[in-house]
Amino acid sequence: ASDEYYHENGRVPREKISEQPKYDIDEYWYAIHVLQTQYILQIIRCNSVECCRPWRSNYVSVFPHRFLSALVPFERTAYGIRMAEKDYQRGQFYGSLFQ
Repeated sequence: ASDEYYHENGRVPREKISEQPKYDIDEYWYAIHVLQTQYILQIIRCNSVECCRPWRSNYVSVFPHRFLSALVPFERTAYGIRMAEKDYQRGQFYGSLFQ
């Protein structure tokens, strides 16, 4: 395909488009419902019944801040599981939901 073909047929000029942009992002809704980190994108319902349906499980009692916590290295000690002080410590690893 030539550059001329693309310039003629590839994009419709803005003047010919009568519809509104497809994405109208509500920044307030995004701030309440979305948590984006380097490794995960979480979209979680809020606690407002006017906005989202009521919770059907005890999820909020397990995760009171609603979002899953970030991955952190932890280690098993004689006193149980604790967060590793340094990420290069021997025996530290990232746990799964089943541990």
